[in-house]
Amino acid sequence: MKRYIAIVHKDENSAYGMTFPDAPGCFSAADEIDDLFAMASEALELWDAGGRAADSGAAGFRDCSGRS
Repeated sequence: MKRYIAIVHKDENSAYGMTFPDAPGCFSAADEIDDLFAMASEALELWDAGGRAADSGAAGFRDCSGRS
């Protein structure tokens, strides 16, 4: 399973949002924080399955494993 850095954001009077710096164009949103992570996981799966990872031109993914 690939690991991605996620940024969770919430403005006043809005839904929770999640963006992924290493997955350009991939984002998710939900009204409840408890729903956000499942929806974000689905968004990443669809983004990856759609070939966006290969086509994004991203320089590479960050190592989130904690190992040097």
